[in-house]
Amino acid sequence: MDDRRKYWAGWRFRGRYLFDPAGNRYHQNEINAIFYQRQLHQELMGTPFKVKSLKQELERKIKATAPPEVVVKFGDGTQQTLKYNKFAV
Repeated sequence: MDDRRKYWAGWRFRGRYLFDPAGNRYHQNEINAIFYQRQLHQELMGTPFKVKSLKQELERKIKATAPPEVVVKFGDGTQQTLKYNKFAV
């Protein structure tokens, strides 16, 4: 028997649903949700499988942003620039 046939034995499509051999039905939205849940799980668990996520995108943007600077001007005409690195990742 072909490997694909062996793995998919008992699975059927009926209308908009996919049924497994136990009779459980799955809608396309549920299958999509499984994919997104897997991505979230990998992100939260810190696995080496990097999936682009909102957290990673924000970290990238924060790293690319220059830290804010505060310029302090003294009465004698001198000034000092302080970098405020609160948002370091």
